[in-house]
Amino acid sequence: MPAPQQLVVPISTGSRLGNAIVDTGASYTLLHRFLWDELNQQEELKPWTHGPLYLTSGEAETPLGVANLPVQMHGNSQQENNS
Repeated sequence: MPAPQQLVVPISTGSRLGNAIVDTGASYTLLHRFLWDELNQQEELKPWTHGPLYLTSGEAETPLGVANLPVQMHGNSQQENNS
């Protein structure tokens, strides 16, 4: 069975450029803590007050926190709610 295709788009936040996989079924955009620390030196994570998030593997994960991070995709600004 072939692997599913992923929708990858160029993004930027601050001076950082990169690519992101678009997950159209996701309620939240998740970042690893090391990437959050590298991207954002100004905003503190607010406590996560909802229950765990369930990954496609079925594993339950509780985010460290939640914050809004401005992101640009194809030159258009977006305000993402990141966990």
